[in-house]
Amino acid sequence: MKRIYVAGPYTASDARKVRQNVDKAIEVGCALIRKGWAPFIPHLSHYIWMHPDGDFPYTTWVEMDMEWVRVCQALYYISPSPGADAELLEARKLGHPIYRSLEQVPDLVLPPKESKLCIRCGIKSGVIGGYCVECNELVYQERLAIRNSLPRTKKMEQCWGFGMPCATEDDFCPHDEVEECKKRNES
Repeated sequence: MKRIYVAGPYTASDARKVRQNVDKAIEVGCALIRKGWAPFIPHLSHYIWMHPDGDFPYTTWVEMDMEWVRVCQALYYISPSPGADAELLEARKLGHPIYRSLEQVPDLVLPPKESKLCIRCGIKSGVIGGYCVECNELVYQERLAIRNSLPRTKKMEQCWGFGMPCATEDDFCPHDEVEECKKRNES
């Protein structure tokens, strides 16, 4: 998943409008999750601010938000506000992609039939060309297909590291650790 910062108005003249701003940011965040992104929604800090211990100065919130802008890989801009505009400016300086509508945001999720288990991440992830979009590892099913296409005349053992068949008499290991697998299987 890629991280995306949700920038939009928070502060308003009345509590109802603040709540609408928070709800809008959550709505956008949910849509981004469905598109395969990991959104950071600073509006959720509203609940910290409402807590008896959460009365921090405005500058603290701005500093925290800017830290999150820096670690995100993109920014979704809901609408103008002094804070959202500053976050937009920071994201532009960093060269992050800026999205202003959900239609502009790339869909990172492949249809379920194309999702495969990644051997490194251990999660179902989007796959492009047999590789996990998150860690660029050849996915489990792709490795099994390669392994299963080899002649069955070679001695097969359980792989020490991943609990799947692994060759011990040839140079092929589907885990990119041929020598280590051979050593473990010989002992």
